[in-house]
Amino acid sequence: MRVQLSVISLVLALCLMITRDAIADAAPYVVGVAYMHGEERRIPELEAFVGEAYRRIGMNVVFKYSPPMRDISLANDGEIDASAVRTKYAVAKYQNLLVVPEPLFSSLFAIFFVNDKFDEYTIDDFKSLRVVCVRGEIISASILENFGMNPLFVPGLEHGIKMIKSGRADAVFTAESVMKGFFKDESSSGIRKGRFGVVVKSYHVVNARHKDLIVPLAAAFREMIRDGTARQLVGAFSDFVPSPYERDH
Repeated sequence: MRVQLSVISLVLALCLMITRDAIADAAPYVVGVAYMHGEERRIPELEAFVGEAYRRIGMNVVFKYSPPMRDISLANDGEIDASAVRTKYAVAKYQNLLVVPEPLFSSLFAIFFVNDKFDEYTIDDFKSLRVVCVRGEIISASILENFGMNPLFVPGLEHGIKMIKSGRADAVFTAESVMKGFFKDESSSGIRKGRFGVVVKSYHVVNARHKDLIVPLAAAFREMIRDGTARQLVGAFSDFVPSPYERDH
């Protein structure tokens, strides 16, 4: 009897070791984040928001930062598991990316400038100006192109700001949330927002092999928006979190 118990104990111990080693060896679930402003800068608020949604469905994730186009390609190719936040337009041409149908942010894409005379400009007026767009910001570029504008592409928002302040460009077109993240004190930046703008919603996207996560993740994000956790976690970006009544149908 003692021999049998010893054997059973040994088998259980081995199973525990194998399971523990398998967990340790399992590849981490990686969520991609596109560099903000085209530069390598972490976004802890976004990490907290997305990370909490996965925690609520019993998963831990790690974050990998890449340039915008690289991030979305990695997610589509399955080299990483998901991309933290993307627009439906940005992922439309990628066959292996699935949208979690709960909007995380609602951002105004707008014209920003330093010259007061542009305050009253319409979209037709801006067509004659030198408008800067950060390379890799797919939505910004597509909106401008849809309005018949040919943007000047720059590697990062900082470059665009320097260009309009030095007179080498007239305006920058980007998301209001991106501009807010760049300037901690917008009132002293000297940057003004024009009247022209387009509201675009952003979502979490996963590689198709994780399709079973779409429903639980949507529920987790929905609950976080409903109970106020989302706004609390994203801090300065809380104004861009949609209300519980702005859900897609």
